[in-house]
Amino acid sequence: MTSLPVSHFPIDEEVPVFATKTKFEDLTSNFSKEIPINSNYRYFKYLRNSDKRSVSLPRILLFQGSYLNRSSEFVINNAFEAISVHNYQNVLEADYYINLFNPDCVVFDVAEYVFSNGYFNLERMKNLEFSSSYESFMKKFNSINDISLQSQTLTLVKKKDISINTIFVENSLSNVKNAYFICDGISFELKNNDDVLSFSYVDANYSLTDGELIVENVDGLCCRYPVIIRNAVSTLDKLHYVSGGVSFSEKKEIFLGEPVNVTSGAKIELEQYSFRTKLFENAFNSLVIQLYDPYLDKYKRLCSSDVTKSITSGAYHHFLRSGKYILNVRANSNKADEFISYNVYLEKGKNYVFDFKIESISDKFLLARDFKFFEIEEKTKISMETSVDLDFFNSVVVQLYDPYKKEYVAIERGKANICSKIYSHKRQTGDFIINFKCNSNKKDEMVSYTVYLENGRNYICDFYIDSFSRKKVVISGYDFLK
Repeated sequence: MTSLPVSHFPIDEEVPVFATKTKFEDLTSNFSKEIPINSNYRYFKYLRNSDKRSVSLPRILLFQGSYLNRSSEFVINNAFEAISVHNYQNVLEADYYINLFNPDCVVFDVAEYVFSNGYFNLERMKNLEFSSSYESFMKKFNSINDISLQSQTLTLVKKKDISINTIFVENSLSNVKNAYFICDGISFELKNNDDVLSFSYVDANYSLTDGELIVENVDGLCCRYPVIIRNAVSTLDKLHYVSGGVSFSEKKEIFLGEPVNVTSGAKIELEQYSFRTKLFENAFNSLVIQLYDPYLDKYKRLCSSDVTKSITSGAYHHFLRSGKYILNVRANSNKADEFISYNVYLEKGKNYVFDFKIESISDKFLLARDFKFFEIEEKTKISMETSVDLDFFNSVVVQLYDPYKKEYVAIERGKANICSKIYSHKRQTGDFIINFKCNSNKKDEMVSYTVYLENGRNYICDFYIDSFSRKKVVISGYDFLK
């Protein structure tokens, strides 16, 4: 080293740089997108020793301060696996990480200067309780009420990700104090959130099959339930709504080709659509997208433009037969409609999205541009942004709309890299609407799906936040599972 930016004299000093000689495999990227880690302390590292003899060494889970974030690889010298998690708020979820990675030892490393409420949530620490091991737990009971004799079987639902699986109890169990899932002599502790029991595990470490659930209720009664495991399935079948400004990373544009009909007054020039009327009593008020079904000889309005927004988007779930249909782009008026028609081929069960921009609109003239009609793939990335000066995104919200009570319920509000929430449906059985949206001061960009929910059943909602800023958010992997 010869100088420093603030130095007024030359420096001639050698500074040693250390590196581990142990070869290791970095598995961080396999897990980092799926670990629900605190958004303010996001460091995570997962290393595996490449030496075959290291299997006899311990798997270490280390909660560490930022001063160790650049030195995680040195731990692997004496470990089979070294899993490092940024300290502070994350250590309050230690039971989750212990259950997930099943370490041989847990290290809690902290510097004295961070002993403050600014780093650690003091109130949560005062009320924090970690459960005992399954072996210690079972020593408390002289007898267990065997529910299998009463023919009551519970269902565990497995949500499979790339590296981490989450299992939750489909049925709602009330007044649960402690719960453990037992399979092939291995025990997993379940967390209880609003009467929803769940646990997560590393997929590569276990191959779980049906087993039993040991449950202690608040009255001290211990029960054994036989359980079966099934894979979670998505409820996001029918796309309901897409707001203007939302874009999709994976989409297949439907080729419209040459229009099959253009009425007098309508015109297409360089991606611009213009509509005029000379009739005094006709006043344009919106641009309408309309689908004509030649098989049933019926029209279906897909979208009507919102004159308060520059970009209008809409969603359409095609539940009719696969075949050729006619798509009308038209100016809506009191008595007369100017329209342009296209032939399109639509497939049953597919979701379609369309959007366009309104350049200008008056009683006698409407000018629109950039009309697109495309099919979207399942779980594609969604990009939501706002160009309004005073609108700023602060979180991604998953919201349930109840059409029976005409009210909204917030299910999840997230900023972290992965957001996951188990929702217990205590409303009536029927069709509901799930909104994935960016929350802002004045405006919400959203994508909505119609879902069928059953009373008393548990569902898991999750999504990844790929990027987040005040003006643009990108999410992927969004789903609502049963």
